[in-house]
Amino acid sequence: MKIAQYIQEMSTVTKIVVGSMFVVVVGFILTGGEESAKEKQQKQNMVYMSGRQITVDFARETCTKNIKEHLSSDIGYPTQSETDPRATAAVLTWRGKGKEFDSIVCNYHKDKGLTSLRIDGVEKFGAPSADPSSESGKTAEPEKAAEEPAVDTEAAEVR
Repeated sequence: MKIAQYIQEMSTVTKIVVGSMFVVVVGFILTGGEESAKEKQQKQNMVYMSGRQITVDFARETCTKNIKEHLSSDIGYPTQSETDPRATAAVLTWRGKGKEFDSIVCNYHKDKGLTSLRIDGVEKFGAPSADPSSESGKTAEPEKAAEEPAVDTEAAEVR
């Protein structure tokens, strides 16, 4: 109640000055909060873009080195580059109009290095097929081979 009495006793000019100061302080706090959010977003974007650029640079260096093993001409810079959202993998594409290739697609992973290199649709690096059935067949054959002699041995003993 003392605050209400104090406000009633204040002159009109004092009330206007105090009210204006209150509005300015609240506005400054809100604007300052928005600025820090904008700055934070800008910093995050810069970190992402620099991480993306580093990944693309390593990918370009690695891919170019491996492409030179298959082609004699200079391929220049990729015509297209894409990265995953975390900037850990990159796909670089070269389009070679009038050169010794039509297209080159190179996949690079930050932790694994070069994972795939296709020149004019022909795999030059990495597994030519990522068929999971062939992978499971390879692992199942040794186990099956180990079981078959045991069955043959038992069958021979029974006879």
